[in-house]
Amino acid sequence: MIRTFELELPKGMPVSERVSNEEMLDYHGKKIKMFLWKDGLEQDGPMKLVYNKIDPNKFAIIVVAKPKAGATLLETPMSLNNL
Repeated sequence: MIRTFELELPKGMPVSERVSNEEMLDYHGKKIKMFLWKDGLEQDGPMKLVYNKIDPNKFAIIVVAKPKAGATLLETPMSLNNL
């Protein structure tokens, strides 16, 4: 299961003042794990940070997740062919 979290940098922040991708993932990682936990999921692979090519102040963190043991999924899983 893939989850995407779309975030935005502060307005007017120059590209040169951005922190590294690793620092960005460390900062947001705990919050993302909390959201996954609320949904009955747990991280099942590394997080990936992707910047928006059109708006450099927007970025997404992509996480591969799996259901926790005993968790009931209320969503219907879809394959990439069905998107």
